[in-house]
Amino acid sequence: MSEPKQMFARKASGVVRSVSLFDAFIFGLTLAIPFAANFFLFPFYTYYLPGADWTQAIIIGFLISIPTYVVYAGLGSMMPRSGGDYVFQSRAIHPTLAMISALFWQVFLLQPVYGTLLLYSSASLGLVPLMTMLGAVTGNANLASFAAWLGTATGLFVFTASMLTLALINNIVGIKWVAKAQRWVLFPATIISGITIPYLLFSTTSSTYQANFNHYTQILNGTTNAFNTITTSYTTPSYSLENTLLLAVVVSISFLMWSVWTAPIFGEIKGASNFRAMLVTFLAGGAFVGFLLMLPELVGFQNLAGYPFTFSVAAASYIGVPALSYYPSLGILTLMATNSAFLMVLASLGYIAAGYFFVQLMTSNLSRYLLASSIDGTVPLFFSDTNRRFRTPVKGLIFVFVIIMIYAAGIDLAVNFLSSLIFWETVAIWTSSTLFFGTGLAAILMPFTNKSMFKSSPVARYGPLLLLCGVITFAISVFVLIGYLVIPQLNIGLGASGGAIIVITAVAAIVWYFGFKAYQARKGIDVGMAYRELPPE
Repeated sequence: MSEPKQMFARKASGVVRSVSLFDAFIFGLTLAIPFAANFFLFPFYTYYLPGADWTQAIIIGFLISIPTYVVYAGLGSMMPRSGGDYVFQSRAIHPTLAMISALFWQVFLLQPVYGTLLLYSSASLGLVPLMTMLGAVTGNANLASFAAWLGTATGLFVFTASMLTLALINNIVGIKWVAKAQRWVLFPATIISGITIPYLLFSTTSSTYQANFNHYTQILNGTTNAFNTITTSYTTPSYSLENTLLLAVVVSISFLMWSVWTAPIFGEIKGASNFRAMLVTFLAGGAFVGFLLMLPELVGFQNLAGYPFTFSVAAASYIGVPALSYYPSLGILTLMATNSAFLMVLASLGYIAAGYFFVQLMTSNLSRYLLASSIDGTVPLFFSDTNRRFRTPVKGLIFVFVIIMIYAAGIDLAVNFLSSLIFWETVAIWTSSTLFFGTGLAAILMPFTNKSMFKSSPVARYGPLLLLCGVITFAISVFVLIGYLVIPQLNIGLGASGGAIIVITAVAAIVWYFGFKAYQARKGIDVGMAYRELPPE
């Protein structure tokens, strides 16, 4: 008589619930990258979506995000396990989609690129502008030299490698220490910069800002009367409802929605099985990011400098007329509102912290995708080997660290750094929406493909709410995925090479799944059976 097949590769995940809902709220702030978001929104979308209104876009973007908050709170409370999107998609749809969307694209493509880009934004939005402006204020040439070095390929890689190593160490000692670092370092830095930046923008007069901008640009660029020269170099576009709606979708799916990406560590959050508590956590995170961090800076700067200048300085960064020796990010433009070195430091803390703490949590999340798939038996058991002292999948964390470091070296040290950065950024932007595509579809299908799991869940009492919100999330993600390819204002220039990388990675995921499934079957592990049940805690 043959022995029954083993369902899961191991009987327990080894992680424990040691993170509070307040910590999950802070995690949501981190993953929505509110300060680093301004690196992407300005000057890029200010130039490519002319006439878009930031205030309307952020309000509409938040409303668009609400169905996604419902989807993640609903599926998360139904399946409060490590793995998040991987678990949702594999249980509701099919393991191959989970392997493509939540494992191969996330671990081997999307997040390593985003991690490198976010650390780049920490330097380019935080440290480089701060050191540059402090050098201009104090006349200290060493600060200016350090800023110039940090902006080089070597400087960026040294900074990136240092931050990645620190993130790995913090993750190895446990998620509770990640939470403590977020609570006692990131959150205060976010609040301090979140108060200082609007103070600078709303307390400075337009005439003072113009004089300051001219003064600093003459020091940095050797250009006189720069404010007027830039403002009159371009025709100011009129208000565009179409571009405002497009910007709202970009703000939502690129930033506000990501406050839900605490999902991979649901297995370590106390109260994750409470649908309403998780929904409130996501709503609070999205609202905090949109209305207290992004909106005051974006709108405050536009009101201070005027829309003609705001658009023109964004255009100057792409067209180069007039040429600027510095990148006109909101980081450096905001600092130009003051001549106080102390206020410059306070305003820069959030920018500097944003990239590092995002990478810290991203490393946690990706290791949990590997942990969950390892327990299911679709990747080696190596990745679910949880350290008994720290309760963390140390080997998985190290693996993620190595993958990100490889990308960082390839991007930061590329011969043509900017071309390499732009190429990988287009790949990351396009694939980022696929996570919501897969999980939105999971919310639609779960009530039909896994009825017993759905009926016993907290969200089932709200009838078709999960399904309806899944439809909205799915539709938005499909619109964006197509829009990135065919809508001129959103076209990210993916190209044949970028598309090929995405397709090859997807094919590799499918081949790996069926090949490893056959290998596990010979060892007596029924991978197919595992996907009909919740993974163990």
